[in-house]
Amino acid sequence: MTMLLVSARPDDFRTRNRLAQAKQYMRARLDDPELKPLQVAQGLGMSLRSLARLFATEGLTPSRWLWNERLAQAHLLLQADNARRVTDVAMACGFTSFSHFSRVFRQTYAVPPSALLKPRRSSVH
Repeated sequence: MTMLLVSARPDDFRTRNRLAQAKQYMRARLDDPELKPLQVAQGLGMSLRSLARLFATEGLTPSRWLWNERLAQAHLLLQADNARRVTDVAMACGFTSFSHFSRVFRQTYAVPPSALLKPRRSSVH
């Protein structure tokens, strides 16, 4: 029996590589509330349409991916044992409005952001 080797097309590899670059670029700038897809495309030397096509391979828009990533990062930060305030976490993840952040966080995770904060340990016994 002859074994057929199926290899990924060069275009597939290039697409995955460029998408990974775009995600890395955006992750490095999650705290920038002004980050927009056009800025990402320009930073990577591609057109906005090309950037949109990359994210379409995952069924998302660049804006939706960025939104999801910001919420996921906020979720991680709120669970960390570093006693940060919810407002600080929201700002660190690129949200400019605490009320908006709180609303979309609750819609996404079905709990308010404050529910994830670890109780602060009292230094007094």
